[in-house]
Amino acid sequence: MEATQVKPQANGVFKIAVKGKLKCQIGDDNPVFEVEVLTVYNEYCDVRRAFEDKDGSLVQDQISACNAAVAEYVSGLAGHPVGRSEAVEFIAGISARVADLRPFWQGRRGGTASSPSSTEASSSDSES
Repeated sequence: MEATQVKPQANGVFKIAVKGKLKCQIGDDNPVFEVEVLTVYNEYCDVRRAFEDKDGSLVQDQISACNAAVAEYVSGLAGHPVGRSEAVEFIAGISARVADLRPFWQGRRGGTASSPSSTEASSSDSES
């Protein structure tokens, strides 16, 4: 994903190109749908959080239930049933896009974000 660019226009207005949206298709014959990357990632983190221990790791005996919940969540986005493997692959793609946006939270000099809440979209990179 390219970084958001600020482009000066002839009238002096800056136009910001939208880079946080992604068109997706799960399966060859299914409809294309559009998602907002950070929203999907944050919602995925909320789904996953229900299956994590206090340290943020998936509870071993909850992995299958977590994968089923993620598949249900992704099915809702896609508008049709999605298998667990497809759902995990979809989330991996979303996670990669979120990684591309990390410089926004780190600042120009590669420092840390100003607060823990400002990094929520990049706080859980574990695979399910």
